[in-house]
Amino acid sequence: MSIENDTWLTANAARLGVNPAHVGPHSVDVCLGRHIIEKKPGSRDIRYTLGDGEAFTFEPGAFYLGETAETVHVPDTHRAQLLLKSSTARQGLNHLMAGYVDCGWTGVLTLEFVAHLPVTFRQGQRIAQLEYARLTAPPVRPYGVTGRYQGAQGVEEAKPEQMPFPSHPYPSPIESRALSHVRDLLHSYHLMRGQHARGRREYGHPIDDWAAFPAEALQEAAREIADAFTYLEYAEVTDPVIYAHLRAVIVWLESRVPAVRI
Repeated sequence: MSIENDTWLTANAARLGVNPAHVGPHSVDVCLGRHIIEKKPGSRDIRYTLGDGEAFTFEPGAFYLGETAETVHVPDTHRAQLLLKSSTARQGLNHLMAGYVDCGWTGVLTLEFVAHLPVTFRQGQRIAQLEYARLTAPPVRPYGVTGRYQGAQGVEEAKPEQMPFPSHPYPSPIESRALSHVRDLLHSYHLMRGQHARGRREYGHPIDDWAAFPAEALQEAAREIADAFTYLEYAEVTDPVIYAHLRAVIVWLESRVPAVRI
C-alpha cells in the first residue's frame, strides 16, 4: 500500500466527501457530527443531538459513540484509516481505534471515545483525521458489496451479530476497549484470509503482505493479542467464545511463521 498525499486528497476531496480546506500533508481532518450516545455501566444510554456549533463535554467514566459530520467515501482502489488528532489526544480524549475503513465504504463514520479528563468539543470542530492508502490490487468483494454498516447516516451502535461475545447492556470503557482490540484482530484476520484465497485463484500462490517482514508483523499482532487479553481479564470477561476467537487468530498467525510462537 502507498499513503496518498495532499495533492491527491485535495484533487479528490469532493468525491471523498471531505473538506479540501482540512487537508494536511497526508491526511484530511474530519469534524464532530450532531449525534452522540453516552454509555455508563448500570445506566441507560443517553442520546444527545447537537445544534450548529453547540458545545459538548466528554466526561471521564463514560464511553461515547459519536459521528463524523462528513459522509465519507472510500474508493474500491483504497482503504482509509481513522486516526485521532494529536491535539485531541493531548486534551485527554482517547479514540478506541476501531479505525479501519474498508474499500467501497460510503457513509457517516462512527467514533468511539473515552475521556480521561473533561474535554469540550463543538459540533463541526475538527476531532479526527482520515488517511487514505492505495491498495496493491482491488478487492474481489469491496465493503459496498458485503458491509453491514454501508450507507450509515449517523452514529451506529454494534449490531448484535457483530459482537464477538455476549456483553452486558452497558459495557464499561475497559470492556469496550477489549472489544475494539478483538474486532480489529478479527478484521485483519479475515482480510488476510480473503487476500490469500484471491491470490491462489489469480496467481496460483498466496499474496502475503506479512511474508516480507514476518517477525515484525507477528510481533505487532502479538502485542495486540496481549492487549486484548489484558483488557478482557481486567474487565472480568469470562465468556469462552471470545477466547476461542483469539486462539484461532493466534494459531493462524503462528502457522505463517512456524519458528515464532506467541
